[in-house]
Amino acid sequence: MPYTSRVLLLTDTTHSIPVQVNRNGLRAIASGTGNPERLELRHVADTADVKEGDLLVSSGMGQRFPAGYPVATVNEVIHDSGQPFAIVRAIPTAALNRSRYMLLVFSDRRTPEQRATDAAIAQEEADRKGTSAPGQPASTGEQGTPAGTAPAVPATPAVPAAQPAAPAAIPATPAAAPAAPAHPRRQ
Repeated sequence: MPYTSRVLLLTDTTHSIPVQVNRNGLRAIASGTGNPERLELRHVADTADVKEGDLLVSSGMGQRFPAGYPVATVNEVIHDSGQPFAIVRAIPTAALNRSRYMLLVFSDRRTPEQRATDAAIAQEEADRKGTSAPGQPASTGEQGTPAGTAPAVPATPAVPAAQPAAPAAIPATPAAAPAAPAHPRRQ
């Protein structure tokens, strides 16, 4: 199986994701509880500015998930004066127990310069062959993946690699002038 994926629910007890409070940028780690309708923020200082109703978004800190994706909404903050940390519980924004679709995020280990160079080379090859249509990415030919995207890589069992997410494909550059029609119109 050259291309495989491992799917792990956000609420799995072995999963955590770096998040931040959308209102003020406070960073924390959201951890799964095993309940598809609950996450917990652990090690949040009792004095931290976290309120019920706060939206938690992915922070991008681990470079595993892109920043800004909605993760959960805080539904309970418990302050215990004898404890250094508050108990913060949140509800995932997605209905994980009823979801039928998911978003796959592929990492691309190339630098921006390498991606631009690869896209330019692919476009030149496509132009020579006359295979790319306007507005559509050219195929690299090697694995048949569009330029600017990364093929799936085999998943590792337990230790995720900290890599940035792949950006959107590089848009095609429009021609300076529209092409002339092959045959003139008959009047």
